[in-house]
Amino acid sequence: STATNEDQLMSPGSSVVPGNSNVVENPVFIQKLVDPDKATPDITATAHMEIGAAGGMVTDGFATLSFPPGALNAEATVTIQAVDNVLLIVDLAPEGIHFDVPVTLFLHLSGTTGAGDGNDCSIVWFNTELDAWEILPTTVVGPDLISAELHHFSKYGGLLQ
Repeated sequence: STATNEDQLMSPGSSVVPGNSNVVENPVFIQKLVDPDKATPDITATAHMEIGAAGGMVTDGFATLSFPPGALNAEATVTIQAVDNVLLIVDLAPEGIHFDVPVTLFLHLSGTTGAGDGNDCSIVWFNTELDAWEILPTTVVGPDLISAELHHFSKYGGLLQ
């Protein structure tokens, strides 16, 4: 049976679906840590930036997108929208855009449950056709930074393995 998107966000214990090494069953997402002394922590951020053929960067503090020259052939407003205050999941827009040269998504693990454990983390994307999260080839840049190359925009998240 296929789990719903909400069930996938809340289920404990990440595991890979047998027969498909990229699809994750019951993903455990990296969580943003909040300061208990703050009355209403708001760590849901949105970042917008105009990016063109020359490339550029946009960040919301937890996620950074790096566009090399030639990734886009025309200017576009790129948006990183955090899905909620807790889970390290971002919606990247304009959704469905494809790149001539892959862009790099960096997830910053400092201030999260993945801090210092980059080797135990992966970047995943939500495949709407399969209604499932899939693991991307993830590079550990450092103990608090992981990255993956993206060929299109969708919903992406940080996964604890």
